[in-house]
Amino acid sequence: MLKKVPFFQGIYPDDFKRISALLRSVTIPAGKFVFEQGDSGDSLYLIARGVIRVSIKIKGEERDVATMIAGDFFGEMALLNRAPRTATIRAITPCVLYELRKKDFDAIRKSCPAIEKTLVETGKRHHEELSKMDDTLS
Repeated sequence: MLKKVPFFQGIYPDDFKRISALLRSVTIPAGKFVFEQGDSGDSLYLIARGVIRVSIKIKGEERDVATMIAGDFFGEMALLNRAPRTATIRAITPCVLYELRKKDFDAIRKSCPAIEKTLVETGKRHHEELSKMDDTLS
């Protein structure tokens, strides 16, 4: 399943093996938070199974802004920049996620530049989408 995730496209088989060995499986029950907006964090999550809801606080009110499914990933901004979480992530259904921690990412980022490029591009896109949502909804 992981080989089908866009995050892993263009990665050599040996690098894929190294990276997949670093991923940690995490099970999140339906209704539980993975993290909340403003939390500190240093992990990226890949969705293996389940549905995730993304929401942001605008003027103190929580608003749903996106739904993510298997193959999607989130948390790249905290992984790359050690920035606070920009959204709240909650499991809508029981979920199985794969976590990539910063220390593991740092160990592989130089040998796998395609991953860092994908994360930077996705991080920019997610940031722009959240900014537009914030402007539209406020």
